[in-house]
Amino acid sequence: MDKHLVEAFVSECKREQEWVERYKSNYIEFDDYFKYSGEVDNDSQEWIEYLEAQKYANIKASPVDKSRSNYFRIYWLKLKNKKL
Repeated sequence: MDKHLVEAFVSECKREQEWVERYKSNYIEFDDYFKYSGEVDNDSQEWIEYLEAQKYANIKASPVDKSRSNYFRIYWLKLKNKKL
C-alpha cells in the first residue's frame, strides 16, 4: 500500500477519535440533572382555537395537527436519538 494513504487514514482516525472525546466532554446528560415527571401541560383554549382555525385557514403554511406538548415530545425524542 501507498505510505501516503496509510498516513492519511491514520490521521483521519485520530481526528475522529478526538472529535468523539470532545463531544463526550461537552455533552450534558439532562437526565442526570432533571427528573422527568411524566406530566405535561394541558393545551390552553386559545391554542385549541388556533389549531381549529388553522384547519380552515386560507394560507400556504400547512395546518398544525398536533398539540403543543405532543410536538415538543416528538422533537426532543428525535433530537435525543440523533445524538445517540
